[in-house]
Amino acid sequence: MKKQPQILTKKSFFGLLICFFTFFIESDSSNNVTPSTIQIFSRNQIGDKDDPFARWSFEWLRTRDPKTNQIPEGIRQRELEFAKLLPTTEQLRLDRRIGVSKTDWKKRGPYNIGGRTRALAIDVSDENVLLAGGVSGGMWRSTDGGQNWSKTTKPEQLHSVTTIAQDLRTGKNSIWYYGTGEYTGNSAIGGGNNAYFSGDGIFKSTDGGLNWSVLSSTDSNTPQSFDSFFDYIWRIRVHPVNGYVFTATYSRIYRSKNEGTSWEVVLAPSDKYAPYSDITISSTGILYAVFNSETDMSGVYRSADDGTTWTNITPTNFPGSYNRLVLDIAPSNENILYLLGHISDEGSENHLLWKYTYVSGDGSGSNGQWSDLSTNLPAYGGLAGDFDSQNGYDLIVKIKPDDEKTVYIGGTNLYMSTSGFADSNSTSWVGGYSTDNNYSGYDNQHSDQHSLVFLPSNPKVMLAGHDGGISRTEDNTKRQMVWSSLNNGYFTTQFYHVSLDPSATKKNLVMGGMQDNGTWTTDSDAATAIWSAIGSGDGAFSAVAKNGQVLVFSSQNGDVVLIDYRNPFNWSLGYTWFGLTPKNAEAMLFINPFILNPSNEDIVYYAGGQSIWRNNNIDMSVAANYELDADLDYYVSTQWEQLSNNSVTEKISSLGASSKNPSNRLYYGTSDGKIYRLDGADEGNNSPMDITGSSFSSGAYVSNIAVDQTDGDNAVVVFSNYSVVSVWYTEDGGTTWTDVSGNLEQNVDGSGDGPSVRTALIMTPDETPYYLIGTSTGLYSTTVLNGSDTEWALESSQMIGNVVVDALAGRSSDGFVVVGTHGNGVFSSSLPSKMNILDGELVSETFALHANYPNPFNSITTINYDLPEQAQVTLDIYDLLGKQIKTLVNQSQDAGNKIAMWDGTDNLGKQVSAGVYLYRIQVGEFSQTRKMLLLK
Repeated sequence: MKKQPQILTKKSFFGLLICFFTFFIESDSSNNVTPSTIQIFSRNQIGDKDDPFARWSFEWLRTRDPKTNQIPEGIRQRELEFAKLLPTTEQLRLDRRIGVSKTDWKKRGPYNIGGRTRALAIDVSDENVLLAGGVSGGMWRSTDGGQNWSKTTKPEQLHSVTTIAQDLRTGKNSIWYYGTGEYTGNSAIGGGNNAYFSGDGIFKSTDGGLNWSVLSSTDSNTPQSFDSFFDYIWRIRVHPVNGYVFTATYSRIYRSKNEGTSWEVVLAPSDKYAPYSDITISSTGILYAVFNSETDMSGVYRSADDGTTWTNITPTNFPGSYNRLVLDIAPSNENILYLLGHISDEGSENHLLWKYTYVSGDGSGSNGQWSDLSTNLPAYGGLAGDFDSQNGYDLIVKIKPDDEKTVYIGGTNLYMSTSGFADSNSTSWVGGYSTDNNYSGYDNQHSDQHSLVFLPSNPKVMLAGHDGGISRTEDNTKRQMVWSSLNNGYFTTQFYHVSLDPSATKKNLVMGGMQDNGTWTTDSDAATAIWSAIGSGDGAFSAVAKNGQVLVFSSQNGDVVLIDYRNPFNWSLGYTWFGLTPKNAEAMLFINPFILNPSNEDIVYYAGGQSIWRNNNIDMSVAANYELDADLDYYVSTQWEQLSNNSVTEKISSLGASSKNPSNRLYYGTSDGKIYRLDGADEGNNSPMDITGSSFSSGAYVSNIAVDQTDGDNAVVVFSNYSVVSVWYTEDGGTTWTDVSGNLEQNVDGSGDGPSVRTALIMTPDETPYYLIGTSTGLYSTTVLNGSDTEWALESSQMIGNVVVDALAGRSSDGFVVVGTHGNGVFSSSLPSKMNILDGELVSETFALHANYPNPFNSITTINYDLPEQAQVTLDIYDLLGKQIKTLVNQSQDAGNKIAMWDGTDNLGKQVSAGVYLYRIQVGEFSQTRKMLLLK
């Protein structure tokens, strides 16, 4: 009898490259940083244990400007501002549904899975009210203890939430603050000037967290450009007596005496920048703050006068070098402070844990007693047992409110000590990875701890924020802690890829891979459906075959697994599991593509670094297709073949294949901007055709190739880098290419503030093409590709909004479309099978002039209007005195919805002054006038 393989899980390892700085600065009270004076060589990034910088490298590769090898400074804010100028489908009514004026998009979850949660709090005035924030998912609020959640950040607001604090004064509990900017563990582009989810100040709410607005005193309006110390905020704390707000930012401790209206620096290094800081405050206002080593203010500081003066209380035998430090005061005995820190590398021996007891005076010297508890840090050994903060990425220490000796520390795992870590015998492993020590998960908890809070009325009840969202335990004193999930509609997951059943046998089946959360599936279209886990690690590419009975999925670096629910081995599990990674493939991307051949779903194409690998038959019900691998101790496919004639000089980054006209055609692209076509890819080792467009940007990353499944000659190729022409179309198999980026580019050469284009999809319900594009500012669509004049419109502006869209999947037979976002989970819609379209545009029954967008505007505004028939059209701009300023349109136009743009110039090209202007359309006897406001 053949041996049943063990289902192997894989830890998502994290690494941190410590910043080194080659500059010195003057101590000042300014918020601003001059970017040119800062040389940040590199920053933390998340990857696996073999390459801790894999995720950063992957994101950098696919988003950098190929000419400079840098992420353009300030690009996130600039691309969001640019996106405001683009039309929405609601405005243009391009949803193509007969009798309905908008496309119906719905949330698909995952309802029971959350994303990385650094900010977590319980409202002291009503402990049923919870506030939580994801680093790319925004701020969320629950009024029933986490049974349901509502998102409270607006689609256009910054979603990078790192810390939250409430004003605890009587009558002031409705005031909240949240900080932005994740310095360590950034999920999307890196750090420093290249950080994609860096911050832009502090947001404030005065209505209990229902609405938020940024504090102008902290907002430089340039996230992604590291030009303010408020770009990275570690902690916010509010003085419980006088309401002063303190925040620990990059290299500064700030204080505001007027609820955030203005700020002053109260503690800062004067010789170098200190990227890591933290602050905590007692119920009476005693402050403790820390900075990392290598500066003149390194160490631990105490203040008893609201931060006006500080005393260095760092122990004399403290380590000479350390990175991130975190603090907590024992609520039941506020003379006790715990300090947890990362020194270097991984493992418990590279961390420190100290206890401080205030005695008298200013707390320094003999007036404060320090105990080094570092030797008692958890060290269970095995794969996941030792304390590990992944170089400070996940690091927290909290003390039980009613017991100074019950202390919790978090890294990848959560640990509890009932002796205050005075010994190693009183420690329990209570969260994170399972105590089975094999990288499986602790029930209803998740690896990578970031936040802990206690129920005010019962300190045994504890909530944890981690990379899997939010968990709750009813008894935090148990050595084997029992957790429940509070991810009940907390839609903060970050998807890399989504797939569906192309046969529509399981029409609602959705499968997707998420950052840090593995691969999950659902077969229900309800937003509240519970998704099921099938794979661990960083979930990546996936595919569905055999009428939904075979699921193929992968994790970081291209590890592929196949589950066959037809269960050819008749396992008691109800399915059979196989390894499906080409054994000799190497140098794969962090998120590595593979696809099923749509002409023959038994064939898989796999990007194996610099060459294509083909699996000729993944039907594991046939004995010849698999074998037991003695080294790996599980069954693997034997049908892999390396297509040596298809090797390239850089890594293969994208795959696309045709279904018919012709069948078995494979397109593939590379990380340096090359496109190839391989006809007859289902057999043999044929040589490909280089179909790289002569106008493609050199060195750009081919992020996706979308092939028309009704005609394999038609394909859309997208490049995800900034500062390149992003979207190209061919209708002759790549012989010629047309730039169809259209209004997604600010400038015709791709430069400027246009978004990063990540993915594309061609849908053909009723053989009428419908083009979808996923970008860093949302999902866009059109039904007409018109070269560089193509007009893309934002889909679902109020539900999906401007969140990053990394993944698309579609089924033309019934118009089913799935969208995977990086921060807000999955959405789906069903496109119509019949369309009321003339030349790709929805035809109105009447003439109409619509409100311009945006309004007010300060650079460019869009004006759209409806023509029910061909007509001579005049569209003019006037000032309030009736003087004609500019003629935008004066020509005969076909029926449809039309667009005109005004950039605030007159007929001579000169900029006009700010103010109210009129725009008027004249079509035969029809005339209509509207107002708009130009700002300067």
